Amino acid sequence: MARQGSGQPLGVVTPLGVVSLDARGLMAQQRPPRYDAVIVGAGPAGSTAAISMRRHDPTARVALVDAQPFPRDKACGDGLGPGVSRVLEALGLGGLLADATSPQDVTVVGPDATEARAQGPVISGRDLRGHVLRREVFDARLVQAAANAGAEVITARFTATSWAEGRRRVTLRADGATRELDTALLVGADGANSTVRRAIGIPKPTDRTRHIAMRAYCDLPATTREPALHLDFDASLLPGYGWVFPLGGGVANIGVGLPLAIAKSRQLNLRELLDTFVASLGARGDEVTNVQRLRGHHLPHSAGLSRMTAPRAAVIGDAAGTINALSGEGIYHGMRAGLELGRALADHDDRPDVHHRLGQFELAFKRRLRSHFAGSLAAHKLMRFQPCAHAAVRAAAADRKVIDSTALMLFDDGSLQASTALRILGHMARPNTWMATPARR
Repeated sequence: MARQGSGQPLGVVTPLGVVSLDARGLMAQQRPPRYDAVIVGAGPAGSTAAISMRRHDPTARVALVDAQPFPRDKACGDGLGPGVSRVLEALGLGGLLADATSPQDVTVVGPDATEARAQGPVISGRDLRGHVLRREVFDARLVQAAANAGAEVITARFTATSWAEGRRRVTLRADGATRELDTALLVGADGANSTVRRAIGIPKPTDRTRHIAMRAYCDLPATTREPALHLDFDASLLPGYGWVFPLGGGVANIGVGLPLAIAKSRQLNLRELLDTFVASLGARGDEVTNVQRLRGHHLPHSAGLSRMTAPRAAVIGDAAGTINALSGEGIYHGMRAGLELGRALADHDDRPDVHHRLGQFELAFKRRLRSHFAGSLAAHKLMRFQPCAHAAVRAAAADRKVIDSTALMLFDDGSLQASTALRILGHMARPNTWMATPARR
């Protein structure tokens, strides 16, 4: 293990191969080191799980494994909903976002350019203050916080898991060398194409339960629009959506997303869709220039949420498919799962109730977010159709209760309330709803 002053970053295990000289002068690999948990994937979900495990059980030996060193770029909208702040506060890391841009409002634009705005920071009695921070910065801070909490951060690629004496044996590879770790628990937080998920026998999501998105950075003068977490259902994007999240200093994260199955069946080009979105923003007065650093990524959403646990193993975050189907936001859900997993497994050691505790964790997590996932999925299906998107955004622009409820569902853990649905239906029934003049921003 690397220690401070060794010339290697604190908490990073390197080189991968650990060998010792036996009594006969032969080189022999040491017995695999034993861990209470090996977490594969050091994004927000994995790092949060590592921190939570160490916070709730300071004696736990936790390894946090990622194939890439940090900081590293990550295709994402960079938007962090208020739930992220709550998780960080629970872990004593409230200052982690002190220098992040903090939009007060949420805006939603419909197919006819009608804009609905939820004015924060307090919406329906809840603090909906969001943040925007580049993932390469945010993730690196979380990894460092995990190392500071006592987790051992390992740069290596997970390749397989097997059983040994009732525990998980984890195989890692880096720089051409292979190493094994022995652990009581394996956690997969390794993203949309999780290798851990496949290794523990949980089926991967289908195309019908995935979005595909493209992110870019652009120059967007601060005078062009008031800072807000902005989601756009422009007619040229449906059945997809676009977003604009301000990073400050006249720079924004901009992107588009749509269902993967539809993108494939219609042979849609994400770059062309992004160009269309930029042109649409320009026509509405947004001076978007210098679009760069384009990256595509998959978003497995909650329609594909299945098992999250297996014998002495669990998946969380994108690996579990816990992304909001309406907004594409998944950081909070992954971090929430990491926080709750650490709480559930505190002091688990090798006790036979670890399977029971994993089951309790999964049940509690799904129960807590069941209505949120169901509501966001239903809203996503409706917003794919222009008449529904048109009516929903017009209702939100005319009725503060509708836009407030929508904002909570988009960027927090709110659900689709029956009263909100009735208000939207009532708006659809009004005369001239479809022919009204688009609202100006």
